Amino acid sequence: MRAAVIVVLASSILIGGCATEARVQPTSADVCGKPKTEAEANKAAVLKMVQDFWEKKNPDSAVGGVYATDLVNHAAIPEAQGAEGMRTIGKKLFAAFPDLSMKVVDVTAEGDRVVLRTILDGTQTGALDFKKPVPATGKHVSIEQIFTYRFKDGKIVETWMTMDHLDMMKQLGTFPPRT
Repeated sequence: MRAAVIVVLASSILIGGCATEARVQPTSADVCGKPKTEAEANKAAVLKMVQDFWEKKNPDSAVGGVYATDLVNHAAIPEAQGAEGMRTIGKKLFAAFPDLSMKVVDVTAEGDRVVLRTILDGTQTGALDFKKPVPATGKHVSIEQIFTYRFKDGKIVETWMTMDHLDMMKQLGTFPPRT
């Protein structure tokens, strides 16, 4: 085993010197850690975007790095299209749910598509300022979402999002509507 590690390290140094750790098990990346396929590169880009956007709460960095300026967001109103629209959506969500987090449950990539299944958790302490504003409720929500991203030239050019909006409204206490 030790000999195999030395051979892998020596090989990587001779080929280009980019390996920082030895890998005895095959991985989806080459010895330099770069994804082998376009699908793997797209998957890595989505996971980095999730980390920047949701863990670091930095929509500016996340959006600027991976979304195309002319992004088509099939889950958003016309005024929230493009990379700038995604940035605005993120800022509005974090204003309403300062503790908002996203847990990745599953991610699959094939060709130019990446499908991400997540759980979004947060407490609404601010107004949710979308087409139909929702005043702060102080309630916690946990919602499963499924995103599909289509890539072109390393950028997300189209996105779809599915979630149970009715369940979210029930968790916030805004459904059924008060009369």
